[in-house]
Amino acid sequence: MLRYLIYISLLLPSGSVAQTITGRVVNTNDEPLPGASITWLDNTKGITAKEDGSFSIKKMASDKMLVVSHSGYTKDTIDVSDMDTVLLVLKEKGSMQTVEVNA
Repeated sequence: MLRYLIYISLLLPSGSVAQTITGRVVNTNDEPLPGASITWLDNTKGITAKEDGSFSIKKMASDKMLVVSHSGYTKDTIDVSDMDTVLLVLKEKGSMQTVEVNA
């Protein structure tokens, strides 16, 4: 009898079933941002966007906020708790200013 209960418990879904979030990372001109970093806010699991800006990342029940960053662009955080697919648009950072130092 105990053996059957173990088998049944293994077949039942658990609260930690992974879901997959897919999407693209682009700039404000809809150009892909390959190599963009996509990580979960509350843990260190993350990936980088492919050449076309696309990505696919596993989401556990506790994962809610994605952090997206790319060199030269403003880092962004987005709530994806109710999403399966997302388009992430990053804005360019302000132009760099040159500072002249005279000694």
